[in-house]
Amino acid sequence: VSDTHLDLDYQPYVDRVHRHSLEHHAGLSIPSEWHRRGLGDATLMGHWTAFPGNLPGHGALTLQVGVKLPTGKTDVEPIDDETPEPSARPGSGSTDATVGAQLAFAIPVQALDGLHGTVPLSFGVSARFNGKGTEEYKMGNEVLVSVGAAYPLVRWARLLAQVNASWRSRDDVGLTDANAHSIGGTAVFASPGARFDITPSVSAFGYYQFRLYQYTRGAQLVAPHHLSFGLAYTLGSTS
Repeated sequence: VSDTHLDLDYQPYVDRVHRHSLEHHAGLSIPSEWHRRGLGDATLMGHWTAFPGNLPGHGALTLQVGVKLPTGKTDVEPIDDETPEPSARPGSGSTDATVGAQLAFAIPVQALDGLHGTVPLSFGVSARFNGKGTEEYKMGNEVLVSVGAAYPLVRWARLLAQVNASWRSRDDVGLTDANAHSIGGTAVFASPGARFDITPSVSAFGYYQFRLYQYTRGAQLVAPHHLSFGLAYTLGSTS
């Protein structure tokens, strides 16, 4: 038995504050702040379970391929004639491709409501290949390695936990004035969260992500933490 399904993950709204202070010359720093609100980019992911892992002690191997679509807002009002780089806006303006694989094991547990369920423990690796977006800006390609689990609290809710490590190459700054030599690096994140089933095919999820380790090539704009919410719609077929 193999399983194939499509997930449409969409960030319906992004609310992000960016502040920085640039040293114009010695002793004089000029602060700037942008508050960016708008629709985010949508991602369509296809999953094919090559080995379902039905036997005890055997993991399920799932292959993944997807595309991120430029549905998000890219226009940002300038502050003091400056705008943030496209990678820091609600939408990047680019179409990006993702390929990956995931190995998952199901651990039997009992949920808080007394029902018996499983905790999926997963190990995954993926690579994202980014296209050119707003102002010809091309974010660097990225490799992501993750370990995650989901504990069933009740039939319709799960606690989520992930540890993610990412490696990102340098960006192509295109027509912007960003510093290409200070872009890219390695990071490790912890991401606790929750997922709620709204209908059999629609679920809502949220993550709070914070950094455990960071290495960057020079000075970079990095957020100490992220708060992310989303909706997922699943189209499934089993053969």
